[in-house]
Amino acid sequence: MNSRYNFHYFQGSSFCDLFAQDTTDANYAFILNYPATASWAAYPNTKKYFIQDGSSEATKTSFDKICQKEPWKNLAVLGDTLPGIVITPPHKLLIDYWREHFNFSNTNKEMINCSVYLHELSHSSRFDHLITLFPFDHLVPEKHAIEPDTHYRLLSKVTLAELGVQCPKYSSYDLHQVRLQDIQLPETFPYLVKTSLFGVSIHN
Repeated sequence: MNSRYNFHYFQGSSFCDLFAQDTTDANYAFILNYPATASWAAYPNTKKYFIQDGSSEATKTSFDKICQKEPWKNLAVLGDTLPGIVITPPHKLLIDYWREHFNFSNTNKEMINCSVYLHELSHSSRFDHLITLFPFDHLVPEKHAIEPDTHYRLLSKVTLAELGVQCPKYSSYDLHQVRLQDIQLPETFPYLVKTSLFGVSIHN
């Protein structure tokens, strides 16, 4: 696949390294968890930035996945330059393991109560911008490090293919706008047809 862009591949070893050149103009921090749409979430994404974490309450992505496993996994490789926001504290045993195997100090985590964390971050003078895995409905737009509409569009597989990223070709259709019989399927196999209820999927 020929790319239309000259991608410079990441050479660092942490999230802080990855964003080092883009975080020199202000005070930045990472929100390490995904938003949720479940009823247990204090700040569910149900307004604009839809995320596919299950179509019913019984199949929603669980609290421990979004608010513990995912942020702890990211905290392990955060690095030591920028703070990471966590709403459930990792166990000391985990932190000791990360320090031993990843050689980061893991002293730059910021604990904020999960019931108020997006409100506090939206009005905080300490952090100018928050780097997020996914746009948050309840984080004011000016606090997002990436303009949230742009971020949401870039998370789409279709957008990645359009930019020339080396990934399978994707096409997306809204059946409210396009008739099913008018969709041109590929002429050769293999291809995959995937239905979507709404929103962009969580990927690990």
